[in-house]
Amino acid sequence: LRLWARPGSVKKTERAFPGVTVTDDPCAAADGADVVVFCCPVSGMEPLARLMAPVVSDSAIVTDAGSVKAGVVSALESVFGSRFVGAHPMAGSEQCGVEAAEADLY
Repeated sequence: LRLWARPGSVKKTERAFPGVTVTDDPCAAADGADVVVFCCPVSGMEPLARLMAPVVSDSAIVTDAGSVKAGVVSALESVFGSRFVGAHPMAGSEQCGVEAAEADLY
């Protein structure tokens, strides 16, 4: 399991997810992955997807945890085609950031 975190959040994310590889390079996080999950603000998904697309395997499944679907599906299908499967947007709470992570959410 590899996670991408913004450069200023890598150490904090490593503390929240011990034993997980955390990088501030989104392409390094996605390279060779079987599943890629976009968990970022909806407005950042398409630019991030276009940046990562060259390293995402043709057999990888790509999904998201976005709060809305129509725009996300349109944007990410344009990048990943049928490999993109929109996910249910309702998870978590009103809190945000790695501090709000819940190990038993699912």
